[in-house]
Amino acid sequence: SPTGQPVARAEWNVDKPEFRILANDKGSWRAIYTGTNWKDLYPSALTAAGDAVVAVGARGGNREKAWRIPLDGSEIAAFFDGDEDVESTIEDRFTGAVAGFQLGGLIPRIHWLDPRLDQIQSSLGKAFPGRIVSVYDRTADYSRVLARVEDTDSPPVYYLVDLTKGTADTVGDSYPELADVPLGV
Repeated sequence: SPTGQPVARAEWNVDKPEFRILANDKGSWRAIYTGTNWKDLYPSALTAAGDAVVAVGARGGNREKAWRIPLDGSEIAAFFDGDEDVESTIEDRFTGAVAGFQLGGLIPRIHWLDPRLDQIQSSLGKAFPGRIVSVYDRTADYSRVLARVEDTDSPPVYYLVDLTKGTADTVGDSYPELADVPLGV
């Protein structure tokens, strides 16, 4: 939680087998989800309102989704169900809440819940046409972001993008030894 107090925990009992997600109810732990396999649904973050755990898993389906597990024990519902598998949540480092989802597929992408990051992601996509752009971090005021930019014939490059100045400075290469080597040819 934003206050630093635990709000939920996960338990795996190999002997049963049983996997449970428990909510902290004033110091007493209450089960809000019980299953037989921790891979079916695994907690990852809290919602922005702090009233539910966001978990990733297939829950017996054929695609990984993000699920909302209310801390009050009410019904679990799909939080995000797109065309690609949800690989993980992306937490906002300032609030701790889930800000988006890393999606799989032939071209991995991020689905942002934070509308400002979604707009920044879209703008950076236009600034680097034909490339895959991922926002990795931001300043508290959203004025600067760290972005990873890649395409099929060159290794990823990290840029510090100053949105107020409209500049993008290279801060690192994923594979500097491959910087001038054409890939995928």
